[in-house]
Amino acid sequence: FAAMPYQTKAIENSDIYTYQHGIETGDGDRSMSIPKHAPVSYFIWGEAWRDQFEKKAHPDSAVYSVGSPRFDSLIHKRGSESKDIDVLFLSGSQVIANLGRSETDYRQLVETVINIYEEMDWNLHIKLHPIEQPTLYEKWGYDQFITEKTDINKLLLQADVAVTECSSAFVESAILGTPMVVTQTTIYFDFESFTSLDGISFPNSLAEASDEIRSLKSRTISVADFEDDPLVYLGGSCDKIAQIISVE
Repeated sequence: FAAMPYQTKAIENSDIYTYQHGIETGDGDRSMSIPKHAPVSYFIWGEAWRDQFEKKAHPDSAVYSVGSPRFDSLIHKRGSESKDIDVLFLSGSQVIANLGRSETDYRQLVETVINIYEEMDWNLHIKLHPIEQPTLYEKWGYDQFITEKTDINKLLLQADVAVTECSSAFVESAILGTPMVVTQTTIYFDFESFTSLDGISFPNSLAEASDEIRSLKSRTISVADFEDDPLVYLGGSCDKIAQIISVE
């Protein structure tokens, strides 16, 4: 398997297979993770992503909806951690500058979550992005909520509800069974077009986000819910991949 087809120039295109390894959005026809210069075979998480790959890949590329071995492994982690976090906020303030976000708007988002913590007397953990510094949270006086734990999957398993701005972590959160509110109030990626899972919410305003956090707390996303949703096929991905490769 090739993680990045453009690094494998010496291999016949027909022998190159690559996994979907991130969220694909946008109306353009180019992507760093979907090179257009040669036809290769793509294994995608589910039918929700087919349009993005067929639009951005070489027109002779094959696209197979197979799920993901990594996501299949996450299913079995459900229930492996105690639910001792009321609200988990997955931070993304490190991209304010390079994506043109407003610091004021982002602070309003953080304070929406802080207000719920104060009003409901819930405990709150803020998980920083691996490359993120706590500078803004120290500036605002909220750094006491920052957790030192780094395993995002364990944190999601511990949380009754998670909140993020525009992170692809909503996919992992759903697979682990934890409801998540994806606000998209300071930057919009149209994530809601990829799933209608009950328990993953894409509010249009901070007021709506506040209501959704309260509403979704302690809800569980069933594995069975994925059967009728195009986001991710769960289960048997290794067998599907092996069958495709053996036939070809």
